[in-house]
Amino acid sequence: RFGEVSPPAGSGEGAAAGTAGEMLVAPAGRTSAPGRDRRFLRSCRPVPAGDSETPMGDLIVYRDVSESEENRRMKAEVRQLRAQVEDEFSFGGLVGSSAPMREVYALLKRAVQTDITVLVRGESGTGKELVARALHFRGSRRKGPFVAVNMAAIPETLIESELFGHERGSFTSAAGRRAGCFEQAHGGTLLLDEIGDMPTDLQSKLLRVLQERQVRRVGSDAAIPVDVRIVAVTNRDLEARMRAGAFREDLYYRIAVFPIAIPPLRRRKDDILLLAAHFLQKHAARLGSSVQKISEGAARLLAGYEWPGNVRELENVICRSLVLETTDALRPDSLPAHMAAAPESAAPGPVLSLVRMERQAIARALDASDGNLTRTARTLGIARSTLHRKMKKYDLALPTAGESGAGAKD
Repeated sequence: RFGEVSPPAGSGEGAAAGTAGEMLVAPAGRTSAPGRDRRFLRSCRPVPAGDSETPMGDLIVYRDVSESEENRRMKAEVRQLRAQVEDEFSFGGLVGSSAPMREVYALLKRAVQTDITVLVRGESGTGKELVARALHFRGSRRKGPFVAVNMAAIPETLIESELFGHERGSFTSAAGRRAGCFEQAHGGTLLLDEIGDMPTDLQSKLLRVLQERQVRRVGSDAAIPVDVRIVAVTNRDLEARMRAGAFREDLYYRIAVFPIAIPPLRRRKDDILLLAAHFLQKHAARLGSSVQKISEGAARLLAGYEWPGNVRELENVICRSLVLETTDALRPDSLPAHMAAAPESAAPGPVLSLVRMERQAIARALDASDGNLTRTARTLGIARSTLHRKMKKYDLALPTAGESGAGAKD
């Protein structure tokens, strides 16, 4: 005997019983083994009786669909677990469960619900563009275009044309009309990468566009309305650049409406092994590697390293190690040699090692002084102006407290 199954709402169970005359049923009065509920698809069809219009009876068929229904349930559970894991350990491609990253996720979840202008700050390699993409593809503009423009990669003579477009003949190489990045991003998101490197003479034009929401192509006076969300990204100390006259104060306050500071990897060490496992899973198959895990020795080296290149350096190290490793576990021998060398026993190396040591010393001193530049300079035994110059040289931003808009501490 069978009884009709009433699947829970939204479970997807019973999807197979969508045809007329079919019903999902289960044996009545029988106890299945734990985790093994039997499900059958009952179908009923009339059996014709020769030339008579009256059927001679019904043909009832029971088809065991337990496995397919179990698969549906398992897929639903996997989807739910993935959502829970992403909620706790990642956000739109960012990976991490440390306290600093949970703070970033909380800000992102608020920002994606609006069209507010966002300024993403952080050192090189921390994943700033991933944040920008998450804001777009998780937000209301995800069906619109995502356009990224790198201010530092475009010659100064072409930045205006790249952003605002140009008309034919407006300059020597303008062979035809071209829409700029603002027009291309209409209805979507425009990522202004490395905005701290934008020439000062163009900053006023960008400010005008952000205020009026209109662009004028080079060689034209016609105003073209644009509807874009702005996400600006930088690894520069914009407050210091404002004091030096290299960045407009009014533009800063226009783009820094909702600042988000991405912490460097050395300040989120709890995420290092989580990220390493993520990159191993991401790249092993692509690189033809049989590595399935990270050995304890390699894990200790990864967790103890300072990662001056941040997440980007970690990903590159994992990719290199996957190519070199010949076993199923990533071992210390596959990691770069400098990661295993103790600073006190390291022999004099090339200039690059000294540069790396100086960068790490400045970064540690900044952390220890909570971003107070005067104390940092005193600790390092250098002038404050020298500290500013070296921070710019090594692309070192202030710690989170200073990055969130408070500026440098005296």
